[in-house]
Formats: sequence, C-alpha cells, structure tokens
Amino acid sequence: MPRVRRLGRLLTAVLLLAPGLGYGQPLAERMPPIHRSLTSRDGLPQTSVTAMAVDRSGRLWVGTEDGAAFYDGRSWTTVNLPRRHVSNAISWGRTVLAARDGSVWFGTPGGGVHRLAPIAGLPPERWPWHSFDATNGLPDPTVRALMQSRDGAIWVGTDNGLAVRRPDGRWRVYHRSDGLADDVVRALCQAADGAIWVGTYGGVSVLRDGRWRSYTTADGLADPVVSSIHEQPDGAIWVGTHVGVSIFDRSGWHALPDSAGVARGEVRAIR
Repeated sequence: MPRVRRLGRLLTAVLLLAPGLGYGQPLAERMPPIHRSLTSRDGLPQTSVTAMAVDRSGRLWVGTEDGAAFYDGRSWTTVNLPRRHVSNAISWGRTVLAARDGSVWFGTPGGGVHRLAPIAGLPPERWPWHSFDATNGLPDPTVRALMQSRDGAIWVGTDNGLAVRRPDGRWRVYHRSDGLADDVVRALCQAADGAIWVGTYGGVSVLRDGRWRSYTTADGLADPVVSSIHEQPDGAIWVGTHVGVSIFDRSGWHALPDSAGVARGEVRAIR
C-alpha cells in the first residue's frame, strides 16, 4: 500500500543520510540510512518545507517558503529564485521537478515557474536560470503542480489553467473550455498507458489520445477538490481529495476503505 501523507503548514525535512558517501550517488542507495531531522540550523533556508526532489546527479532539492536548497551528500547550498522580489517561496505540492536533462524546475505562488540548469565546474551562483510567467507561456503566475511526461514535455498546473511546454519550446494551454474539470490545477500524473491525469478544484480530468474526459462526485469521486494523484503498480489510480482517498480501477471509482487506516481529511501527497 502506498504511503499517504498529510502535510501541515510547518514541516521539518526528514532525510535518510549516510555519512562518508560521495557527491552524485543517489540518496536512496546510501546505506545504512540514519534518520535525522534537519532545520535552518543545518543549512535549510527556512523550516517550512513545501516540496522535494532528487536530480539525476543525486542532489536532494528542497523547496521552502523562502527559497530552495540542495544537499550534495556533504553539505547544504541555498539557492534563491531569480525574481525573489516577486516571490522567493516554493508552492506546496509537487512543485520542485528534477527533469531528465538535469535541470530543476521550481513552481511559485505568484512568481511563475523557474528553470535552473546546473553546470558541472561552475559554482551554483553562476548556473543559468530561465523564468516563465503570464508574459511568456503561463496562463497564471501561481503554480500548483509540475510534471515531466515521457515525451519530455513539462506540464505546469496553475490557478488559471494547465500549461504544457513541448521539447521544442512551444507552449500549449488548456482551460475548462478545452475539457478540464476546472481551471485551478493542483495535481498531475502520467499513467503507464500514457494518459495524463489532472487534479483540479472541480474533479479529475484525463487526457487520452488527444481527448479529455472528466470525473466528478457524480461519477464516484469522493470530493471535487483534488490535491494529489498517483498510479499504483497494478494500474489503479489513487486520488487524494479534501475528504480522503478515491481509487479508480477496472471496476470504476470507490473510496479507500477505513480499514486502510487513513483518516478522512485532505490528502496532499501519495507515494
């Protein structure tokens, strides 16, 4: 059974750290793990942790309400966003994305989305940034979710639609008028069959073969406000809502049973 997490307003980053292991080795491979709680005293820019991701070089990236930081196996390095006067916060949710080309994307509440390209041999303060907002691709500067699909496209959920940046750099934006259940997008997931699942304030929308289909409470979804989506190995789609978890499988929609031990309430993350 996947881990279902409710994230409070204040979080402490709890990491699995293995002493003496080198830069670039994925954290998941560092054994034996040591459980340790980290705060701003250890190098985090702020203790309200909003998102995390591991890039292809093994760096652990942490987004907070006042900037980001990465851990390279030895120490923390703080990274401020390029438009920190607009917003230096990282939005809550899956809003730090480690892309397959090595870049790292950060979604913000009001400052758009920023792409950082780490370059070996250069100090972090010289790594190039590229920013996107409502003037150059996004339908809204508040970003709630990030995902990279298997074709390399970057999907950006905002407060006013879903934006997709294709590998050639062109943007496509979807709104409710195109088939989304609602324009506020908070969760993204690509299933094994290639379908794109989108969690909104009005239900779940699925893009398959160029066509949208939406599901609401009338179809069996527990609540229209969706905060997280995750596909299980058996192909079932788990959806975190404001009142618990709904599951979509071959039999349709049904609620996660109380015997699973998950109390009813908002579910912001499922792994």
